[in-house]
Amino acid sequence: MRLHRTAHALAAATATLGLAVLTTSPASAAEGPSKWQPWVAYPNVTCSSTTAHPLTTRVSFQTCIIRGTGGALQPVLVVKNDAPHAIQIRGYVYSDFSGTTADCPTTYLSSGQRTTCLGYTGTGTSGTDSAWSDLGIMNGGAWNWGQTLEASA
Repeated sequence: MRLHRTAHALAAATATLGLAVLTTSPASAAEGPSKWQPWVAYPNVTCSSTTAHPLTTRVSFQTCIIRGTGGALQPVLVVKNDAPHAIQIRGYVYSDFSGTTADCPTTYLSSGQRTTCLGYTGTGTSGTDSAWSDLGIMNGGAWNWGQTLEASA
């Protein structure tokens, strides 16, 4: 019985901690190396204009900034593949509010899919801080890079 109560207390503490993390961070992303994940439409987000990749107009990308509570800001690289085949991508997400570059590892993006790579959360000021991203597409054994326009918080 004592073990059962301990398990319930641990579960409650874990749930409370998880809720606290989600309410203070703009996105529920780990603060370690970035990874690709499906796009989720966040309620408080500002994005740069969509940019066609220099390699092909069928791949578009943009940088967005998710605004959270307490001045928390998180940059996001959003990529859409309208090419008729899968592409191999990798990216970098930068911001002037986190001070850390997020390295988005090499992955494949299927035709018709959209993905995101979350950068590091930092504290900033809406209207003052900005973020931008680089997107590489593998082509003939070499990376072909493009950069997004700057997104302002």
